[in-house]
Amino acid sequence: MRKLVFIELLKLKRTKIVLISFLTVFLIAILSLFQGWRMISLGFEIENKSIFFLEQLLFWNSYYALPAVLVLIGSFSISREKQEGTMNQILTIPVNFLSFILSKLITVVIFSLILSLSILILGLINQFIIFEGIELTPELLVLIGQYLLNALLISVCVFPIICYTIFLKKDYIILVAVAEIYSFLSVFLNNTPFRVFYPISAEMGLIGITSFTIMERFIALISIMFCILATFFFVEKMET
Repeated sequence: MRKLVFIELLKLKRTKIVLISFLTVFLIAILSLFQGWRMISLGFEIENKSIFFLEQLLFWNSYYALPAVLVLIGSFSISREKQEGTMNQILTIPVNFLSFILSKLITVVIFSLILSLSILILGLINQFIIFEGIELTPELLVLIGQYLLNALLISVCVFPIICYTIFLKKDYIILVAVAEIYSFLSVFLNNTPFRVFYPISAEMGLIGITSFTIMERFIALISIMFCILATFFFVEKMET
């Protein structure tokens, strides 16, 4: 499995997809930071300066950038193998189909973590410049953990969309548009009772960014589990 993941990383390294992904996420980050600067210039009161920009970045990244970027990386990886005919060639050698697909999904998780850590560092730098220092408060340490957990759960939320690539006869880019709509809808559902059922809104509640009751967290966990089951369903359909 490690060799398969390493090969996937090398393949993506030679493409422009990685550069596009980083530019997209960083563009969203810059827009979020400008919004934060504007709020400060307009005199908005900042209650907790140690996590102000980081919270802004986490919301913007999760709702507007990361899901679409991860689908772009994952669907491109599968679509390329399919279009070039290399998928059938690879599966003729002793490579388990499930391991083959899982290596691609693990690669998506790795990129999700890398992108999230990059945005986290950008936010810390910005806070250092604006507030002339970084306070290592308990809230900041918790938020760093939420960044990492969010990167993992966002990946799980888009796994079914990525796996659906194998069934497409047309361009995989359509799935990127689907992922963007999928993540953007969570903005509107975040303040409704349906947020516990919608995967992206649900995962934000699970990691503690949105206030959830114990029962809501349980329902949200079921929503995430549904994404995992849907992923295995698509993988099984691929194999057959």
